[in-house]
Amino acid sequence: TDNYKEAVYYYNYAIDIKPDYTKAFYGLGECYAKLGMNAEACQSFKAAEKFGDVKAISQRLWYCK
Repeated sequence: TDNYKEAVYYYNYAIDIKPDYTKAFYGLGECYAKLGMNAEACQSFKAAEKFGDVKAISQRLWYCK
């Protein structure tokens, strides 16, 4: 759990530097999902999809219920 929390920090840091960093949004979504933070995962996967990550579509459909 602590590793996912730390990863969330670094993914957010990467997104602050590069706001269209698709892989960071996807990774952030995965971390939030592992932490049981489904609403946050949904938003992250939506952002990843917005910036062109097609694999984020299935994750968005799962977490954005």
